[in-house]
Amino acid sequence: MFKTSTLMKAALMAGGLFSPVVLTSGVAQAAAPAQAAATCYARALYGNTPIYQSTSTSSTKVGNMVQGQLTSSSCSQTVGGFYTACGSYSNYWVRLTYVGWVKAACVSIEL
Repeated sequence: MFKTSTLMKAALMAGGLFSPVVLTSGVAQAAAPAQAAATCYARALYGNTPIYQSTSTSSTKVGNMVQGQLTSSSCSQTVGGFYTACGSYSNYWVRLTYVGWVKAACVSIEL
């Protein structure tokens, strides 16, 4: 049998062994749970939206998105190489999770 420490007892009472606990003046208090990272999706606004290996039109194309296709993505835009596409001249790009990069002007970001 093992001996349970005061800190472990406080953690268990606060909601489980892995609940965050803060010690304040020797008293254990449950910490506020961390916010989960937002999951965003990029929706292709046009057909045959190219996906690039990096934020440059001279990088390797690794695929295409069809109009309306929804793909897991970052929730923000990144500055990269300039391009003219989808009715815009821009240098903003969106990272597709595990896939590559698309021109931000050619997609909408959705939560």
